[in-house]
Amino acid sequence: MKIQLFLEIIIIFILLLSPILAKSTENSIVLGGFLWTSIIFQLILAVFFFFRGRNFSKKESFSLKKLFFVFVLLLLLFLNMFLWNYIQNKVGLGFTGTILKNNLNPFFLWLNIILGTFTAAYYEESFYRYYVPNFFLFIISKVKKSKIINIAVELIIVCLFALAHFHLGWIGIIHSFFAGLLLRYYVKVFNCLSVTVFVHTIFNLIQYSLLMAKL
Repeated sequence: MKIQLFLEIIIIFILLLSPILAKSTENSIVLGGFLWTSIIFQLILAVFFFFRGRNFSKKESFSLKKLFFVFVLLLLLFLNMFLWNYIQNKVGLGFTGTILKNNLNPFFLWLNIILGTFTAAYYEESFYRYYVPNFFLFIISKVKKSKIINIAVELIIVCLFALAHFHLGWIGIIHSFFAGLLLRYYVKVFNCLSVTVFVHTIFNLIQYSLLMAKL
């Protein structure tokens, strides 16, 4: 059991640090540029993290209150995005590359975008908002119960999620930090990952649509 947990921690840190340490040679974002192999791989990982994460958290439940806060969560995410976009336009520090459109058939382009944004959202929510924080909080609870340590763990994971978006510039990192806080808070309070996956997917799709409209 200890060996399994040790190996699990190593895998977690590899997945947490790899997007931060990876150096991209491309200075562009391609809309509809999700690799199909990447979509399948992320989906497999997301399903694994979801079911593994259930070992360290309560079973999901639905209520009208949770559904109401879906709209509140979406509103806060967009306010967060518009705020930092406004600041970016004033001071810079955002993404300085180019945004390109994939020359796919419109049907396959949007199929790629929809599936890509869903699997990316499902992976990030399952990993950063569900499995990883609950896994470490579970381990810490077996050693020492401390609110300060728990808060520190939560903030470190949100910071690592934000840093994984370094390719979007410093404004992108700050925006991702606050978005990560909002999404994790919802999962923590309402224990409803499916809602944050849905909200995250819709949020990303609307962002893609706005970018597509500019091209």
